[in-house]
Amino acid sequence: MSRKYVWVCVGLIAVVWSFFFFWNLISKKNDVVTNLESRVAEDTFWKQLPLAEVRIKNKVVKLNAVRTGEKVTARYVLYNTGNNPLFIEYVNPDCSCTGYEVSDSITFPGDSLQIMLKFDTTGKAGINFMSAVVKANTSTALYKLSFVVDVLE
Repeated sequence: MSRKYVWVCVGLIAVVWSFFFFWNLISKKNDVVTNLESRVAEDTFWKQLPLAEVRIKNKVVKLNAVRTGEKVTARYVLYNTGNNPLFIEYVNPDCSCTGYEVSDSITFPGDSLQIMLKFDTTGKAGINFMSAVVKANTSTALYKLSFVVDVLE
């Protein structure tokens, strides 16, 4: 009787484990489909926006020399010179040592917005040339904002 009891327990464990395994597999598949659907909807949204025109005051900023460990900020002003609202979709710095801040993700015609790239100089002695890519609803779509800073030890 004890052998039969052991096999019943093993069988129940296998059934329960299989149920949870397949449930988890189905849930992940649904998450992937939902993520793909939301990305397609988001891409469609960005493609349907009317194009704006932008003028960037300085695309390359030279910062003063600083000591290692200090944090420096490069500021960029983007002017909406077109007739449609300017939308900033994303800012993508090329290094994890560089953060960013956008004053407004939407700017109306005649207004401006500011993008600040914040660089942590810890362990970055020497001349550093850093950049970030900005995507907006303009005909150019991608803009490269850069800065150079000499980090002293």
